Amino acid sequence: MPIDPALRAQAIEMLKNGHVPGAVHTYLVRAGAPFEESQAFVHELLHLKAQAEARDPARLREHATWMLFQRAPVSDVLSYFASLGIAEEHARPEIDRLAAIVPQMVPCQVCSRPMLPQHAFFDAQGNQVCKTCNVRNELGAAQERAIQSEQNERNNAIAIGMLGVFSGAPRLAVRGFVAASRSGPAPGPTTCPSCKLSSGVHVTLLPPHLSARLAPGWTYACGRCGTGIA
Repeated sequence: MPIDPALRAQAIEMLKNGHVPGAVHTYLVRAGAPFEESQAFVHELLHLKAQAEARDPARLREHATWMLFQRAPVSDVLSYFASLGIAEEHARPEIDRLAAIVPQMVPCQVCSRPMLPQHAFFDAQGNQVCKTCNVRNELGAAQERAIQSEQNERNNAIAIGMLGVFSGAPRLAVRGFVAASRSGPAPGPTTCPSCKLSSGVHVTLLPPHLSARLAPGWTYACGRCGTGIA
């Protein structure tokens, strides 16, 4: 029994959206399609998808560049394209263009990908890197900056809290330690009578050895202004 066209279309969309083949097959069977026909259809879709990806222009250009950079003859690159069903008359102009450019290329000092020198970047160690590696480095540096910024905020908050302890200012101490611990709002009526915000934090979430000294008798403390909430 053939698979319903609507189910076939849905299966194609599922693969396009990143669903694993097993999930697509299960969907078809649960929707009433025969088990073996569903399996064969999913295999056919995977084959077509692999063919389409192999013929992607950007990927073909990257593969041809790498082959030429490794000193493969143009005839080998043409044979590779022919194996994918691309006729020589269509492949030859692009391969000849790449063959003229590749001798000017240098390898990325991280991933060895060939690149033109004018398109290279330099990392923190002075390595000449490609665009992909540069983006990866920038993302890593941004993440490190975010982590360092968060740590600095926590350190500053702890410093504010300690300043409040030693200066006898409980509100300042509570505010600093709440910010440092990033404790969430406590359940229940915890609206601050001073700043009118629901930012109360239970005093037990503060450092145990300081909670009694900072706010004796308090049940909650405002995480914004440090006001005690009974």
